[in-house]
Order: sequence, then C-alpha cells, then structure tokens
Amino acid sequence: MKYLCIISCLLLLATVKAIAKNAQIDQPKTVLDLNFAKTRSLQSASFTTLYSSLTSDPSLEADGSPSLVADTRKTTGEWNEYFHLKEGVLKANTAYVISFDYKPLAAAKGARFYALFRRPGAIAPSLTYLSGKTGEAQRITLSFPPADTSDYALILGIQNQGAIAINNIVIRTDPAHTPRVMSLPVAKRTWNSPGHATYYIDSLHGDDSASGKSPSHAWRTLRKVNTGVFGPGDKILLRRGDRWSGFLYPGGSGAKGNPAVLGDYGFGSKPRIDGGEGSLATVYLYNSEYWTIRNLDITNSGPYPVRQLSGVIINVDNYGTAHDITLDGLHIHDVSGSDEANPAGGSGIRILRGESGRLSRYDGLLIENCHLVHVDRNGILMDGNVWRTHWFPNLHVVIRRNLLEDIGGDGIVPIACDGALVEYNTVRGARERTDSYAVGIYPWSCDNTVIQFNDVSGVKGTKDGQGYDCDFNCRNTLMQYNYSHDNQGGFMLICDDGDFKAPMNAGNTGSVIRYNVSVNDGFHTFTLNGPCDNTKIYNNVIYVGKGQTLYALASGNWGGAWASDTLFSNNIFYIDSGSKATFDLGGMTNIVFRHNAYWGDIVNRPNDPYAILSNPLLVKPGGMNPSDYAPAANSPCLNAGEIIAGNGGRDFDGAATPLGAPPSVGAFERSHNPLAK
Repeated sequence: MKYLCIISCLLLLATVKAIAKNAQIDQPKTVLDLNFAKTRSLQSASFTTLYSSLTSDPSLEADGSPSLVADTRKTTGEWNEYFHLKEGVLKANTAYVISFDYKPLAAAKGARFYALFRRPGAIAPSLTYLSGKTGEAQRITLSFPPADTSDYALILGIQNQGAIAINNIVIRTDPAHTPRVMSLPVAKRTWNSPGHATYYIDSLHGDDSASGKSPSHAWRTLRKVNTGVFGPGDKILLRRGDRWSGFLYPGGSGAKGNPAVLGDYGFGSKPRIDGGEGSLATVYLYNSEYWTIRNLDITNSGPYPVRQLSGVIINVDNYGTAHDITLDGLHIHDVSGSDEANPAGGSGIRILRGESGRLSRYDGLLIENCHLVHVDRNGILMDGNVWRTHWFPNLHVVIRRNLLEDIGGDGIVPIACDGALVEYNTVRGARERTDSYAVGIYPWSCDNTVIQFNDVSGVKGTKDGQGYDCDFNCRNTLMQYNYSHDNQGGFMLICDDGDFKAPMNAGNTGSVIRYNVSVNDGFHTFTLNGPCDNTKIYNNVIYVGKGQTLYALASGNWGGAWASDTLFSNNIFYIDSGSKATFDLGGMTNIVFRHNAYWGDIVNRPNDPYAILSNPLLVKPGGMNPSDYAPAANSPCLNAGEIIAGNGGRDFDGAATPLGAPPSVGAFERSHNPLAK
C-alpha cells in the first residue's frame, strides 16, 4: 500500500506539472505595453506616428497622464492614419486583445475616430469606430482574429478632420481564440479486411465491438474505420441521417475494376462528418488507389481560419502512379481554411502529391456531382510537381457537374495535368474573401486541358477576378462553350510569367478561346499578360451592359515580356448605351483582328479590315439566357465570318458550324439543329 501511495503521488505530481505547463502555455502574453507618459520620443522599433505629438497638458490627456495627441484638423484627406504598429510585432495565426485609453478632443462635421487591423494595401478585415463625446475619456478593448501572415498591424486613425488623445496601448495574445496547430491525420492500423466485405457504421446504435458486417451489427465510431486496412471490393457505409465528429481515414486500396468504396446506406440526409480532433482534413486518403468516395456531407469549420484546412484531401507521396480515385456526390461546406494564397490556403477538395523521392501522380481522377458551399480558400484544387524539369503529369483527370457557391478564392484549378477535362460545372461566387489573386476556373501548369460547358458568375474583385483563365506554364488550353457573367474582374485571363523560362517553364502557348458568351463581366473582358503566344480567340460574344467603363482588351508585360501572335476573329463586342470599352494593346506584337463586330462606344478600336460596325441585332441584348445573344434573322453577323479550320464543328447551342463556308460572327449559327452532346 505504501508503494501504491508513492506511485499515486508521483502520478499526481506529474499530472499537476503537466496541467501547470499547459496552463502556462495557454496564458495570455503581453506583446506591447505602451505608456506615453514614459515615452520621451516617438522614434520606436514597434510603431510609427503621423500628425502626432506628445503632450503634458492635463486638458489634452487621455487618462490624466501625458498622452499621444493626434490632430488632423489641418489635413484635407479623408482617412488619416496617425498610429501604425510595425509589421512583425503581431505574429501569424495568433489572436490578440488590444486595449487603450482615448479622449476625443475635437471633431469637425463628418469626423470619426477608428481602429483597424490590416495588411498593407489590403481591405481592412476589421474596422471599429470609437464612440464618445468630445472631452470624454474612455477605455476600449478590441478583439482581433488571427491573421494569416505577420504583416498585419494595428492602425489608429481619424476619418476627416479632428483631434484625439490616446494612451496605455496594451496588446496581449488571446489563446482561447488562437487556432490550434493542425496536421494531417495519423492512424494506427491494427487489422486488415479480407476484401469483398461490407462494413456498416451507425453513430446512434452501433457498437465498435460488433462485427460491423450488417446494419444490425454496425460499428459506432470513425475510429474503428481508421484502424483498418481495406482491399478490393470492400464497402464502408455510413448510415444516412447520422452525424459524426472527427476525421475519417481508411487505409488500403482497391483494385482495377473492383474499387474500395466509402459511401452511405439507408434513408434520409447524407451521413455528415464534422471535422475535428486537430486534423487538416475531414476525409483523408494517403498513398491509396482504386477508391470511390460518395454521398457524404463534410464540414471542417472553426471560429478562425486555419492554414491548409480542407474538407477532403487525397495525397500521394513517394508512391508512383495512383489509379482511379472517384469523388462523387459529396456535399462539402463550411470549411474555415485560410484565405492566404496557395499553398497556405484551405480547400473544399485538395489533391496533393509530394515532390520528394519517387515522383507521384494520379491516373484516373474523377470529381463529379459534388456541391461545395462556403469554402475557404479554394473549391477544388490540385497541387504538386509543376515544373517541367521533373514533369510527371496527372492523366485522365475529369472534373464535371459540380456546383460551387460562396468560395473564398479560386473555384476549380487542375494543376500539373495532361488532358484534363473540366465540364458542366457551375461556380456562383468566387474570390469572396481572399486578398490575393483568384479566378473561377483555370488550369495551372497543364497541357491539353479542355474547359467547356461551364457557367461562372459572381467572381469578386479585380485581382484577377475573371471567370476563366489560361494560366502559367500551360500549353494548348481549349476554352469552349462556356458562359461567363457578372464577374467583376472580367471574362478571360491569358497569362505567363516571363521571369520563369525553359527548362522549368514551357510557357503559355496554343490557347484557344472559342464559342463562349460573356455577359456583364467587368474591368478586363480579355487580359493578355506576359509572354503568351499563338493564342486564338474566335466566335465569342462579349456583351457589356449599360453604365460600365472597362477594357475590352487589357495587356501587360508580366516578367518583362508581352504576348505575341494573337488572333481575334469572328467575335462580337457589343457595348450597350452609356458604357465605354477600351482596347489596350500595349507592347503586344503580331496581334491580328479580322471579321469582328464592334458596336457601341469603343476607344482605340483595333484595325480590322473586315470589321462589322453596324448593330449586330442580337435577339435580346441584356438578357440572362446565353441564347439571347444569338443573331436575329436580319443580323449582319450571319455568314459574315472567316473560315477557321478545326473550329470544333458546333456552336454554343450545339448547332453545326458550316464546313468550307463562312460561319456567322459570334457564338451562334442561325440554324439550331443540336448535335449530340
């Protein structure tokens, strides 16, 4: 008994020490304690000031002691920032509580005092106006959520003209609201399935000690699945209407024609898994192949964004070629990943592959019928092995019939693929929350990508903000039969970075954009930026609604180089009344315009020897049905285009395009005899 007491005491002491250590780690830490009564100079390694001075006048003090006084009454600006915490004082992924004393001293009409938390040049994610009457001293405490990067800073300012005294700025960490350190799941495998077995999981009535091989003998938890290695023909079925918390990480692989299946059984709503337990993924596959994952409801949310947090992650590393992985009918929503630029951003679906050891890739990846809602940062994103110096592209990648809504950054991005097909997807709202560049649908470092029959709308902002994009290190991208509307950044970006050259970068070459319809897209309808060559843009309709001022074509020299060898043919540029569109060719070379229709107020209209300058007479300009932009029976665009070999054989609506005869200008032929789709 004596020895048991000693052991118990030692265990208790170790537990107390562990609790004390954790409590110490979780205690708030003071980052800055700034009392201007003790400050003789405004030169500091922690902050900068403007419009400010130190005062010992009791009538101007914020708290009865010498304070900092900011006075913007002699300025003409609207936003006058008088106190900046320097970059690096606040760390990434850490929440803070900030408090200070203040006293408004004077306020002209329209003056307001504010505090904000912001990156340089970015929109403020958190803006607070300070309340209080002139001459009334107050203390305020503000909570700021964790930033993705360490270049965020506290800024105090005066809107319009006024004066204010501040003192005792105290900044402490806020452990309770600081994101946990997250990682990809690790599972301890304790048993192997013989294969060709069906396992049932029931969160309400199951029992992990049961066989799991019938609904009446179902398992209860995801942990039971995570300990297993599954094989060809196995089925892991979660009961519909049930809900689990944690992550799901089955091991093993199926076989060709005989995949392992993770899915559902029963009736009701899709089985739901809410991410947790510190995992970056709610559903995870690692170094597995021949899997089908279907009909699951997946979330991974928390109070603050987490870098790389995702709903589903498929990962191969030092593996070789992983075959035939299907994600079908998944509902992925409320993923609170970081909205930082890649690779730190979160995703609804993320396809990873390592770049160390044996090169890895996917051959046969199908993502279809999935619904992604309120996901940060990306919707469907691939990653890894992008340079041509060790090119090992993914093959037979198909992303189709998915609906993406309210996406923080990019919508759908196949990366490092050859022959990827992206079709019949709908993106409604992208780049909703990120400060970085993002687009609705685009390939990155891919060859022979076909992007068709998609509908992208509501992409926010102008960093990029387009519906579609033929991007960096891509060869022979084909964009056809797509609908783009109400995207603030424009319709189509074509770009490459001239600073990256062969052998790493094969360049952007051979892009074809044909038979698409763009309606009410903003800022830059087309953008060619950097050394893109051999681009063909033909038989598209561009409609600019009333009251807009934008670029029909914008150009740039990303990496010090301009686009070359570009054809614009058979396109309609319809600029409605009260709007204006500009063509900016910049330093592009060998750019040719032929047989295009131009209508409306157009600045710097290009030299087009066969231009149509009369009203194109579209069916219903301003309508929201793509077919509203077909030519009417008496349109001058009918049979007025130039013959382009290999034009795909059909128009936007599926009508055959003529062989050996001039087609109509725009995305529609007048006859509508749909081909089989």
